[in-house]
Amino acid sequence: MHVLSIHAGYRCQHAGRCCTSNWPIPVEPSHLTRLEDLIARGVVAPTGPAIAAVIREPDGPALLGRDHGRCVFHDTHAAGGCRIQRAAGHEALPLSCRQFPRQSVTDPRGVSVTLSHYCPTARALLSTAGGPVGIVDRTTAFPAHEEYAGLDATASLPPLLHPRCLLEWDAWWLTEALAVRLVDDDPRRGLPRLALAVEHLRTWRPGTVPLRDLVQRAFDVASIAAVAEWDPAADALATHVADALAAVPEEWRPDAGRALATRAAALPDGEVGRFLAAHVFANWSAYTGRGLRTWYRSVEAAGCLVRLTNDPGMVDLVLRHLADSSALITRWSRAETSPVIRRP
Repeated sequence: MHVLSIHAGYRCQHAGRCCTSNWPIPVEPSHLTRLEDLIARGVVAPTGPAIAAVIREPDGPALLGRDHGRCVFHDTHAAGGCRIQRAAGHEALPLSCRQFPRQSVTDPRGVSVTLSHYCPTARALLSTAGGPVGIVDRTTAFPAHEEYAGLDATASLPPLLHPRCLLEWDAWWLTEALAVRLVDDDPRRGLPRLALAVEHLRTWRPGTVPLRDLVQRAFDVASIAAVAEWDPAADALATHVADALAAVPEEWRPDAGRALATRAAALPDGEVGRFLAAHVFANWSAYTGRGLRTWYRSVEAAGCLVRLTNDPGMVDLVLRHLADSSALITRWSRAETSPVIRRP
């Protein structure tokens, strides 16, 4: 089990963002049977007697009822706002409730989990975490025996270096760890330096130096490279906004547009670096995209959108919840046709 050090102390504080965002909450059949039994026995009840507890879609999953954008089982109880959880425990919750705000990927190393900062508790960790960001394992907040539903790459080939060449697993894990450190160490120059490392790595050819050695060399060089502070142009910001909105299903696009129209107070550099590290790590685009440029482009997208909004929560709402991940990665994969930065 691997998580970022900034997320290692995460504990649900029942902020209720996942319960009050007006999104559909599907209930898998096994949990629906249990929930209906709890309702029938009077153990659990919705907040209003005239509100449907469960909505059965004719061609889709059963959904928890909603009232003015709020799950009908959510209230403001001091012990936590979910009536299902209070009555029957965490395991009685639907899968999407049990997983929020976790975003996970499983590969031959094990499970890696990052968090969505749309959750206010996770968002606060960007402000309160101290020390350099690293990848840690065996944390009490994320026990190995728990359930983690996300991308399963255990039987997959390693991520692509570029569309014609695979990485090796060890080389990818080192790339990820060094990239986390790079964007955290100097948030103002982290993205240009990450881009340099990516372009350096793409020069590797089989039969030359060991790939893992080149990874270390690429990041060593990038970490001391003379690069300008990252200052994305207006057209770059607009392109990332357009890509993100195009990947959001039409019914949710107005919500995404409002999220990306946020203009909050400027973020401290440390919070920006931690936010970028959370998008470097456990990033699905590395596994399902067409190369490291695709992966870089996804991190750049997070950076551009947080530069625009100054709100990590709203950025993660769009990128991690409202957008279709396959559609996003398809758009980001266009980066494979040209360098993400010119090497000096």
